[in-house]
Amino acid sequence: MSPFLCVAQLTFANSDGFVETHIGFAVELFFLGGSESRTRLILCDMLRQYHALFTDALSHFLKLNTSRLTKITGSDYLDYYENMARELTSSEPMEAMVFGYPGKKVVDEPTPLSISFKCAGPDPMSPLGRSMICAYFPASFVAERGYGILLDLTKRWASSVGLLHGSAGYSLLFEHGVFAGSNTVAETVLPLLKRFPGLDFSDPLHFEVESDLGDGRQ
Repeated sequence: MSPFLCVAQLTFANSDGFVETHIGFAVELFFLGGSESRTRLILCDMLRQYHALFTDALSHFLKLNTSRLTKITGSDYLDYYENMARELTSSEPMEAMVFGYPGKKVVDEPTPLSISFKCAGPDPMSPLGRSMICAYFPASFVAERGYGILLDLTKRWASSVGLLHGSAGYSLLFEHGVFAGSNTVAETVLPLLKRFPGLDFSDPLHFEVESDLGDGRQ
């Protein structure tokens, strides 16, 4: 399968024409304290800030423990997430996903206008927890408003949580919740990343382990 880059529309698509990623800007932060209500409410405030930037363009959100998107009407969905942040126990993970689809109609491809976060406490496999927030910004937004607004937002968000690490910049925008290291993405996107190394590509879960058969001794 031979990928191609559609520069005019800022998208990566495969040879069948299926759009797998857009090019835009992303802020992605990983942090501690995701099991705490205080941290979750801080994340909800970040949602409010994002909503203020794109009020008329956001169209759908995902409720907890559901797979169907709900249409956004006003700002009630922000109250919903804040109520969940207060009600869930520290042992219960919390996730949020908000999207702005073109024409406010859901399409089967990533949208460059979306934000999501996941908050979960430590466990044996993840002693630091599994908490992160990822916000996408269309390239046109940064072109019109300037890099300063993205820089200020990143610094403000990073200083409000127990930051572990993160990135912000020109990036590949995948569908939230889709494993970046999938075979399909590897076939269509990784060759172009080698050609254009300036694009951010978050793939924290992709690793390989090799082993040989032995006699059982360590």
